[in-house]
Amino acid sequence: MASAPLLDREFLEKLERLTIHWQKSFAGLVGGHNKSRFPGSGQEFLDHRNFHHGDDLRAVNWRAYMRLEKLFLKMFQVEPRVPVRLLLDTKEDGRYGGTGTTYPWPAVRRVAAEAFLAGGLTPANVGEAIQTARPWGVDVSTGVETNRAKDPDLIRAFISEVRRVDSTLDSHRR
Repeated sequence: MASAPLLDREFLEKLERLTIHWQKSFAGLVGGHNKSRFPGSGQEFLDHRNFHHGDDLRAVNWRAYMRLEKLFLKMFQVEPRVPVRLLLDTKEDGRYGGTGTTYPWPAVRRVAAEAFLAGGLTPANVGEAIQTARPWGVDVSTGVETNRAKDPDLIRAFISEVRRVDSTLDSHRR
């Protein structure tokens, strides 16, 4: 029996149209599909700047040099690649989080490798969630609370369990 797709076509089309804006450049991450106001090497011409000692001669605009007898570098639009992660969380009608409801972890494994897993995670079940869904990361809030306040002991237990399971998975990957 074929199972229904985890993410429907309409949702995937919305993700394709998603545009992300940021205020700073990410060094070394070049080649994405998003325009940036930061100069660097790329495909779309941005501007010229004066040549300085140590600059790459391959970037010199030799046509400008032939006309002006001065070295200029061609600057291009950088297209940073910024990793985008989804947050997979549960929802109950009429409630805004903190429901304690967990995801059906086996069902989300196909997309969880590139997502954060949230929803109902506690120190007692986060290990099983990681082993089953293999998410990129996990998110917790009410799962580490006692009487509606963050509990340092529960936070330590949660982190300890994440590290324990992560080290087990790392040893299996080798």
